[in-house]
Amino acid sequence: MDNCQEAQRQLLAVLDSQEAASTQALMHLTTAFSTCACWPTLLLNSANDSANHTSVTWLLKVWLEQGNRLDDQQSATWLALTPALTQWQARLHILQCLPGFSIPESLRSLTEHMVREALADSNKFVRAWAYTGLDTLARQFPQYRDERNTLFQMSLQDEAPSVKARIRQLIKAQKGEQV
Repeated sequence: MDNCQEAQRQLLAVLDSQEAASTQALMHLTTAFSTCACWPTLLLNSANDSANHTSVTWLLKVWLEQGNRLDDQQSATWLALTPALTQWQARLHILQCLPGFSIPESLRSLTEHMVREALADSNKFVRAWAYTGLDTLARQFPQYRDERNTLFQMSLQDEAPSVKARIRQLIKAQKGEQV
């Protein structure tokens, strides 16, 4: 059995069991298979089942945090999936992944809609990372830059402290890039 087949077998076994909620089981998968060329495709294929969204988006987030990148088609496919993400954790993970996505023009408005919904979410973690989504949009599509800057400044006045901290990190990173 090749590595991709084994990765698929183990991924499905974990997702079909109670272990899908176990960070330890998911980390084992990441450690064992994240270097497989087929890993992002296996994750995407597993995302077709809504019961897997939280686990699979978490695995994607960890994979991207390891320095991996999605190609343009993979980014587009993940973005097209976002309207189906109903669990707040899955939405949070995708927002955390957005800086690693190349957003095609054809999915700009879908991504914008997702980010705007997340900016109004009652969950402060989702809101905090929605600002990252807005920042990602502004970096890839200049027409969002003025709105991003204005919204960042306004939100520093009235958002929850954890959200303000995220915005300050984004502003600091923005200033570091302008030097």
